[in-house]
Amino acid sequence: MSVPPPAQSAPIVPFWDRLREITRYPAHSSSMITIVVLALGNLAVFLPFGRFLILLVTVAAYRYAF
Repeated sequence: MSVPPPAQSAPIVPFWDRLREITRYPAHSSSMITIVVLALGNLAVFLPFGRFLILLVTVAAYRYAF
């Protein structure tokens, strides 16, 4: 039984060749909306139950970052 050859994948592009695209990413509409919503969520610290909401916003921000 013969094993098929591995599929050819796209070459890995070094990050320094993509710095322009990387720095322009936050300007995309979907990422800008997410950043604004997370920033507004940080205003929850002024609410009576704000500490719990801040924890949720922090977890969401970390999930978005990674």
